[in-house]
Amino acid sequence: MVYGVIMAGGKGTRLWPEGRNGLPKQLLKITGNRTLIEVAVSRLTPLIPVERQIIVTTTDYVDMIAAALPEFPRANILAEPVGKNTAPCVGWAAVKTLEKDPHGVMAVVTADHVIVDEETFRADLAAAIALATDENAVVTIGLVPTRPETGFGYIRHDSRTRVADGRTAYVVEEFKEKPDEETARRYIEAGNFLWNSGMFILRAQYAMDLFERHLPDHFEQLSRIRDAIGDPKEREVTVSAYNRMKPISIDYGIMEKAESVYVIPGTFGWSDVGTWPSLAQISEVDSDGNLITGEHVGIDTKDCIIRSNGRLIATLGVENLVIIETPDAVLVCTKDQAQRVREVVQFLEANGRSDVL
Repeated sequence: MVYGVIMAGGKGTRLWPEGRNGLPKQLLKITGNRTLIEVAVSRLTPLIPVERQIIVTTTDYVDMIAAALPEFPRANILAEPVGKNTAPCVGWAAVKTLEKDPHGVMAVVTADHVIVDEETFRADLAAAIALATDENAVVTIGLVPTRPETGFGYIRHDSRTRVADGRTAYVVEEFKEKPDEETARRYIEAGNFLWNSGMFILRAQYAMDLFERHLPDHFEQLSRIRDAIGDPKEREVTVSAYNRMKPISIDYGIMEKAESVYVIPGTFGWSDVGTWPSLAQISEVDSDGNLITGEHVGIDTKDCIIRSNGRLIATLGVENLVIIETPDAVLVCTKDQAQRVREVVQFLEANGRSDVL
């Protein structure tokens, strides 16, 4: 059987002032009237029913996610004792998947991404699942680049292919870290680079095999959790195991070292919503290039991202700005500085302004 694993532990500090310690990105209503976690669950459901979906979040957010998803099985929401990046998250999900099905295949996705064409996404995901079911391999979905993006990692593939459910999967040669603009342009020109979506599909047992080979210390702790399942001390053992695991990403710790990795090119329209300007890349802007949410009056206003959560925002003679209004804080910056919003959050933390965090 196939199990959906939704990673939902991030904070999304670059989306301040809407994103807060008590309101992470996955619980924001970024593109409509539903939170990103609600959208993520409903996006998977036609392919993987909710009883076979697992959400991995942190202790701080588990109650909020449960409240946002009243129909979702509470037992399928895993609360990490402490965030240790994505490798422990995926490892724990593998342990829980194997508890349900020793032959289970995991489709690991994230809660805080926006996908435009959900039907095409599910077709690509179904192909990845079919390939991961057939052999011990990691299958990922890479996005066909539309611009030389410096905010994403990349995947380089060669010309060797497999066909699964009508989709072509390429053999991955290497994962590349976020490049500078010149390097990103070279990637685009080369034609065999895709954006790394952070989605991975593989058998749960194969995931554990990869942990044993490439992250043996993590494998030891995950084995302790597995052996404690059903025991009254399961939670105590899980907390202890997490405290002993080092923070590391699944990409760096496992995927970049895996012996067999395929990538399926995706063209379904995707954004990780890492910054406010990224919304304009997957949303419809007006004739002046503005993306407006809430009440706004604009005169000679061009290429702006403007979001009002209550008050009227009026702009005159401005362009390329990000303006985000909340009841207790307002962010104003140029689009090219939006990656630095995290610095504002760090400044506020250092100066004791927890009231606006």
